[in-house]
Amino acid sequence: MLYKFRIFDKENKIMDYCDLEDLCEDDYWYDGETEVWSVLNDCNNEQERFIIMQWTQLKDKNGKEIYEGDIVYVICEDGNAVIEWDEDSAKFSIKFDDWIADFDWYSGKDLEVIGNIYENPELLNKGDDEK
Repeated sequence: MLYKFRIFDKENKIMDYCDLEDLCEDDYWYDGETEVWSVLNDCNNEQERFIIMQWTQLKDKNGKEIYEGDIVYVICEDGNAVIEWDEDSAKFSIKFDDWIADFDWYSGKDLEVIGNIYENPELLNKGDDEK
């Protein structure tokens, strides 16, 4: 199994993609509890600057990788939702406005990545017909 991550730099407003080997050996250091420090760019180790998100191991209907924090259009529900990690069940879930679904209930063909909560938060406030 390949573990992939993406890291959002809140200060520079950029998203960086890497795998576990990159995360451990290159620009970032990972402490094992989803906190990331940039070794090259952040000499003060201000970890709150970075947000790490893991790949779900699933691709959407267009072949795009689905990551934690992605905003997806759920075709069979005709609505937008967010991919989140559920600590209690130790797996990914799909959070709609007023309910949460098990990520395992859906297949990639039922989902379309339309953005993410850090770069496109406005997508959560739009009506279903404005995806």
